[in-house]
Amino acid sequence: MTPRDTENPLHRPDESAPDGGGRHVVGLVADPGLPLRLAEDMAQTLPEVLSARLGDATDWEVRVVERALPVSANGGMILPEAVHELADQQGWDTVVAVVDLPRFEDGRGVVADVVPAERWAVVCVPALGVLRIRHRLRETLARVVGHVLGEEHVGVAEDLEFDADSGHTRTDLSAGLTPLPHTETRAETEGLLPDGTRSGTVFARGLRGRLRLLSGMVAANRPLRMPRSMSWTLASAGAVGAYGVFFGSIWVLSNEMSVGRLTAVMLVSLALLVIWLITANGMWTHSAGSRGRAGLDNAATLVTVGVAVCVLYAGLFLGLALVAGLIIPQGYLAAELGGSAGVGDYVALAWLATSMGMIAGAVGSSFDDSTAIRTATYL
Repeated sequence: MTPRDTENPLHRPDESAPDGGGRHVVGLVADPGLPLRLAEDMAQTLPEVLSARLGDATDWEVRVVERALPVSANGGMILPEAVHELADQQGWDTVVAVVDLPRFEDGRGVVADVVPAERWAVVCVPALGVLRIRHRLRETLARVVGHVLGEEHVGVAEDLEFDADSGHTRTDLSAGLTPLPHTETRAETEGLLPDGTRSGTVFARGLRGRLRLLSGMVAANRPLRMPRSMSWTLASAGAVGAYGVFFGSIWVLSNEMSVGRLTAVMLVSLALLVIWLITANGMWTHSAGSRGRAGLDNAATLVTVGVAVCVLYAGLFLGLALVAGLIIPQGYLAAELGGSAGVGDYVALAWLATSMGMIAGAVGSSFDDSTAIRTATYL
């Protein structure tokens, strides 16, 4: 965060303060996709919450703009100049950026950044997790706006305990900037703002906080859409799987294999395709300087690709099972197996054929569009 050398355009001393009535415009700058949809929902519901929390004499208005704000060279903090320029153009009093990219500082995931002196803040949607995300965002925005307009609105000042060794101030966020558990605030007391006003950064804390951030990162990746970019993978897997369905020796082999062995073959085929996709498309992060971020990025990549591959496997299995049931007469299958044939035999056949197909799909994935696959992650 860099301080401004000129008068802050978000400070409007000629306008009435929220407590004293008048109109106050909160601008939400949302990234495309989920953040935009959430922000549009907030535009309908947040004014009522702000009125109840911060003063019903104020005419609260929430406006939404879809825009990806530029960030610093290291991909971290949003550049404040872009926020000030947008606020001037739109006539906003307070600005909150709602973003879908996770941010890290000192190896820890950031939930929100708040700069009261400049009346703007950033909320990272992935850090809110996947459960009750609209409620969490609405509550977080209400607290953030209250903190921007004055700490007395959220009752944080009394809970802050200055740490002279670190130069930071920390507080339990149950009474602070977000409603989320397993988070902590670091309030800067010097160095960021010229007038000494504190700015706050909310971090995910502990294992549960990191797991919540991880789940939000995976959800933002939209792994269910990733198979759409894997046409060669699906074609290769489908071709080899169909060959297995119509190849007699595969029928006998699947009949002889136990459930445990079929499961093991399935897991090997899934792992092989996941590893192939990650390595062939350069999706693994190597960063000795930010292990916390690299670890979460890689975990999110593994889960995202794993979910996509499992969806692909399930779809191929259902398709091959349906084909096997329609094409192969039960009597003919029984004759080939040298005994009776039932539903379990068709399931085992489709199961083994699908696993074979997924192994072939790993090779076929080399022909898929690497850019399209990588866009399913934060790389």
